[in-house]
Amino acid sequence: MINFSKLKNSVLILACSIFSFSLSSQLVIEPNGDPEALIQEFLLGSGVVIDNISFTGDWLQLGQFEGAGDIVGMENGLIMSTAGVMGSMTGGDMPITNGIQGDEDLLILANSVPPLIGQGFYIYEVFDVASLEFDFVPLGDSLAFNFVFGSDEYMEWVNTNYNDVFGFFISGPGITGPYQAPAAFPNGAMNIAFVPESDPQLPITVSSVNLGINADYYNDNQNNVDILIDGYTDVVTASANGLTIGETYHMRLAIADGSDSALESIIMLQAGSFSSYETVEPGAPGDFDGDGDLDVNDLLFLIGEIGCEGPDCAGDLNGDGIVNVWDVLDFLGLF
Repeated sequence: MINFSKLKNSVLILACSIFSFSLSSQLVIEPNGDPEALIQEFLLGSGVVIDNISFTGDWLQLGQFEGAGDIVGMENGLIMSTAGVMGSMTGGDMPITNGIQGDEDLLILANSVPPLIGQGFYIYEVFDVASLEFDFVPLGDSLAFNFVFGSDEYMEWVNTNYNDVFGFFISGPGITGPYQAPAAFPNGAMNIAFVPESDPQLPITVSSVNLGINADYYNDNQNNVDILIDGYTDVVTASANGLTIGETYHMRLAIADGSDSALESIIMLQAGSFSSYETVEPGAPGDFDGDGDLDVNDLLFLIGEIGCEGPDCAGDLNGDGIVNVWDVLDFLGLF
C-alpha cells in the first residue's frame, strides 16, 4: 500500500534539492555493485578473515561514502539504503526498480520496538530490502564495528507504522537467537544493532532514537545541513563477545522500509572498523593501552617500539632487553 502523503513529501524534497544543493563539496556517495570489493576496501578491519560474500537487493541500494568525517563522525565507509544511496545527497527517495518485499527477521525486529517504548503501532510488511551477508573467521574472542543510522522519516513519522528497520544478525558457535541463520548454523542468529546500554536491548529505529527518546544519540537535521537526511544517530558500535577463535561465523547486515516504500533510511558502516580482538584483563601483557582489548592499536604501538632497548621498553614482551620481531611473534601468540 502506497502512502500518498509520504510520496508527495519525498517528491517535493527531491524537487527542492535540485534547486538548493548545499552539501559539503567533500562528501561523495556513490553506488557500487561489487559487494566483495566494497567489504574488502570499505569495511574490513583487522583480525578477521571474510568469505562467501553476497548481496540481495537493487544494486543502487549499496555503495560507498567518502569525506563524511565532519558530518557524521566517520570519514569513509560502506552505505546501504532503502532507496538508491545517492538519495542521501540529493534528498528524498532515489527510486529503485528491483525492490524486494518481505523479510521475516526484519519484520519481527520492527514489531519488537513498539512495546519496548510504550507504543502500539504495527508494521505489517517490509519493502525495499537490502541485505549484505558473509562468513567470517575471528582471530580474537570479540568482534566490533561502527555505524550510523539515518532516515528521512525523522521526525514526521516517529511512532507510526511507517517505521523503517535494520538489523545486524550474527550466527555461529556459541550463539543462539530468534532470527534465521544459514543451515550450517542451526541455533539461529541474534541482532547486535541496538541502543547502547539499553536493557532489554532496544533496536534502533526512528521511533526508538529521536528528539523525544534516547535523544543523546540523535542528531536532528531537518534543515539538511551537509547531508540531506532529516536525522541520524551518533556513531554507534555493534559488538559480539565470547566468540570462538578460528571458527566460522555468519553476518547479515539488512535494512528495509516499514509498511511502505516511501522515504529512505540509510546505514553507514565505518571503513576498517569490522575487526576482531582478544579481551584480557586491562594492563595484561600486550595490552599496551590498558583498554582490556588486544587489538590493532596494541600491535601498532608494539611495532612503533621496535628497536627500543632497555628496561623502559613497554613492548619488550619476552624480557630480553630489546623490542624486535620476536616480541611481535609473542604478541600474536597471545591470541
